[in-house]
Amino acid sequence: MSNIPSPYLLPDFFRLDYLSGGVGFVNANNTGEIRGEEVAGNSATEFAGRVGAGIDVMVTPELAVTVDGGYVLPTGDLSNLNYISYGMGLRYAF
Repeated sequence: MSNIPSPYLLPDFFRLDYLSGGVGFVNANNTGEIRGEEVAGNSATEFAGRVGAGIDVMVTPELAVTVDGGYVLPTGDLSNLNYISYGMGLRYAF
């Protein structure tokens, strides 16, 4: 929770800040067209890690609007395919 006093920040009981991390796999396919000719590409699946952060803004005790972002770090043949992902959504807790 943020301890920075500001009239622009929501009170702590309306907001849940978090950090996230995870591991998994990423798959990339390289196919397409060059000058009108179909080009067969390569496909690779590699292990990847993800670190991120987000915020949940509580609309009601059960409903929250969520915003998050993360940095994905693939390994192996896809190690130069680092990217940032962003997300936004609704969460209902029951």
